[in-house]
Amino acid sequence: MWSIYDTCILITGMISLIVAVVPVHGISSKHRVIGGAVGGGLILLSFVLGSLTSFSYPGLVVVMPFIAALLVGAVISQAVRRDQPGVGHGELGHTTSHAPSAVEADSAVALAFDGHSYALPAATPAVHPDLVAARSADTTPEELARLAHSSSALWPDIAANPAAYAGLLSWLAQHGGPEITEIIARRSTS
Repeated sequence: MWSIYDTCILITGMISLIVAVVPVHGISSKHRVIGGAVGGGLILLSFVLGSLTSFSYPGLVVVMPFIAALLVGAVISQAVRRDQPGVGHGELGHTTSHAPSAVEADSAVALAFDGHSYALPAATPAVHPDLVAARSADTTPEELARLAHSSSALWPDIAANPAAYAGLLSWLAQHGGPEITEIIARRSTS
């Protein structure tokens, strides 16, 4: 005899099948196969249980469609975000923990997510205006000081900037790590 519980199992199966058929490129084939197998199995189970004259269902069956909808939504949301340019980048649009050098900025950006690697051309991520200012020789010393106090990720670029004044370089050397000290040392030998 068909019941509301069988309907809940059927709906859960149909929701799970969405992962297998939704046209989002970021969903891995592994997730599609799992979604299809679970969805198909639950749909089949609902018809088998619905044909039985008597079966005792656990109370969890009623909330299964909601749990499935949350999981499917999370998988699809993650896949959509993975397909968008700039995913996995830091505040300044880079995958590294520091502001990249000019050589790094010209190279492709590599992303690693869920065991897969993705390469994006360097032009894909937007360059943060503060990074542009930190690299520009036309930026005023006052603006460079403000940038240095606002983000330590900009310190390598500020240290390499010819507009950086001696007091700012001294402050960067005092508060930055060996990378900053090396950049400042290269400035004085050039």
